[in-house]
Amino acid sequence: MKCVTVNVFAKEGTIAKIQGLEEIAKMPDCTLALLHGRVGEQCKADKAILDKICVFAFSSESVEQLKNDVDEAYSKLQIIDDMGNDMIYDRLVTSEILKWGDGNLR
Repeated sequence: MKCVTVNVFAKEGTIAKIQGLEEIAKMPDCTLALLHGRVGEQCKADKAILDKICVFAFSSESVEQLKNDVDEAYSKLQIIDDMGNDMIYDRLVTSEILKWGDGNLR
């Protein structure tokens, strides 16, 4: 069994919309979908650790399925600021998940 946990951090701004986490939680391989942020929260970029908005995790025997799960989760998740901009700071490069099956983890 392989697992992936994705922490979603915010760019600077005020959160106007958080959408999709409920849909992610209903995905068959989802083992965790936890919301940390809230609408109206002001996120700052002047601290050592950015604001965590949510975290989700998946488990599967297939690295291909894990990659697909994370891709689907990213397609569902929206964190939008009060100016209409995407607030997700960074996304996991899901093609890297496929390397987990080759036995050469680093």
